[in-house]
Amino acid sequence: MVVQFYAGIVTLLNGQQAQGCAIGLLPDGDGDFTSSVLTVSTVTFPGISPRLVLADLMGATSGKMQEGLRPMELPCGPGFLMERTRSAPIPGRADNEAGGPSDGRVWQGTVAVPVSGSHSIVMVQLVTAARDLADNYRDILRGVAYTLTFNDPNADQGIADERHTGSDDTTSPFG
Repeated sequence: MVVQFYAGIVTLLNGQQAQGCAIGLLPDGDGDFTSSVLTVSTVTFPGISPRLVLADLMGATSGKMQEGLRPMELPCGPGFLMERTRSAPIPGRADNEAGGPSDGRVWQGTVAVPVSGSHSIVMVQLVTAARDLADNYRDILRGVAYTLTFNDPNADQGIADERHTGSDDTTSPFG
């Protein structure tokens, strides 16, 4: 049963083009623990510049910026921080169980960074049920986003990664 659960999660992450996922269990300030999930993924927009997609979110085309969206300057280039509180299902709880619905409120923060020379946006997302600690989680998300790079770590060693992204007109920044 546990292996099937993990296989399902891996399948879901692969379907979302996730490069990495980390599940955290952290103190919540009340002596209990709360969980968080950090995911790094790529969203591809074939034939469309990712900068135009993000410019549209910033309101450059409509004059109205998306709520909760802020630009941020990162070492790898311009990025955008989006955050919101939304409903999320609580695993294992039925609607009529424990006196309430089977959803809870979570804080979700996302940093979107257009990949130069491609049709992709890298998304770094952090989600937690500890909404009262959103400021702390925002700082964590920003810290992770500041480590994002599109430079090949093997380039200095003369090791080329020959992988390809699968698109005929765009190659991976790592080879």
